[in-house]
Amino acid sequence: MFGCFGNEAVTKTWKAKLSPDNTVFQAEMLAIKAAIEWANTTNEDVNIWSDSESSLQALKSFYVKSKIIQEAQMTLLGNSRIRLGVKAHLGMKGNEIADTLAKEATTDGIPASLPFPKKLPKEPTTTALTLALAS
Repeated sequence: MFGCFGNEAVTKTWKAKLSPDNTVFQAEMLAIKAAIEWANTTNEDVNIWSDSESSLQALKSFYVKSKIIQEAQMTLLGNSRIRLGVKAHLGMKGNEIADTLAKEATTDGIPASLPFPKKLPKEPTTTALTLALAS
């Protein structure tokens, strides 16, 4: 799930529902990739904020096997107007909206199919990502 905030308002949202067998990391990466793809279609500077430092570090890695990460990396290489950053959700503007959208994604998100990890998680996954248009 991601939400785009610009000029004090929500301007774009996207939600996906994953299998309970997918990991939080997979959910975070899928949301970041969707945000990158959306940002690539705009003609504006876009800051993508995530609280998933591991996902953002994976995007910087040269040794990646994940197709989702590789595709996101290729889009980022082709668009210098997209910037990524780590930001904790606590006290962040739009956090309440992001949390609401993440909860909604568990029931009415677009069904997304990802390969299951080799080791299955114990609890279902949801994720929230905040996107901001640069001013």
